[in-house]
Amino acid sequence: MADNFVSWPAVVNDDGSLSTGTPFSAEYDAAFKASIADNVYDSTNPTVKTKTIIAEVVAARGTALTVDARLDTVLNEDGTLKVKWVEHENTDTTAGSSVGAGETTLSSRIIPASTLSVNQQNYRFECYGATANNATAKTLRVYLGATLLATFNLTINSAALWRVEGVITRLGASSELVRITFTHASATVNISIQAATPGENLATGLLLKVTGQGGANGDITSAVLHGYTEH
Repeated sequence: MADNFVSWPAVVNDDGSLSTGTPFSAEYDAAFKASIADNVYDSTNPTVKTKTIIAEVVAARGTALTVDARLDTVLNEDGTLKVKWVEHENTDTTAGSSVGAGETTLSSRIIPASTLSVNQQNYRFECYGATANNATAKTLRVYLGATLLATFNLTINSAALWRVEGVITRLGASSELVRITFTHASATVNISIQAATPGENLATGLLLKVTGQGGANGDITSAVLHGYTEH
């Protein structure tokens, strides 16, 4: 126990004669008190008890067995924050443009196999571009693998920016929940939210693409499509 306190007074056992052991004295009492105070008393927080701190630490670590294990969920061992967003390579920054009246791929990229390897892990993506100012009907579609995730009708007669933002959540090896928000910043802002459950095999590389369909070349254009894995 002596090793737990900095100035704990030395104690010698009595040999039974009641005259050789360490006597209890004012000096011994002062040293005893000073040693305890040196370890548990804080003049800045004189009313905070050690047992209160212990209870707070145990509560703060939640279901983790140690404080270190609890901190490891958000911190590296050197105390720096863990990276929350990791941008994958091959982000598509090639400008895309609709061709004629057919459906045209504007932007696409492959989500690498096993990118989502843990249930509840998310993959976030966004794509944005613009529309031509004419009366032609314009349609934007988002696909994952062979699945059509969402279809959005763009406002006509408006040279305006559009944007789709989506989250793919892994529910199982071939089970996903996808939520997509679409915004078209025309004279009247068009906002739509759609959800899908595609059921694509996440162990394989999956094509994520955004297509546009208008009536003539350049009715819908795109600038970039990129994605991030949420850890």
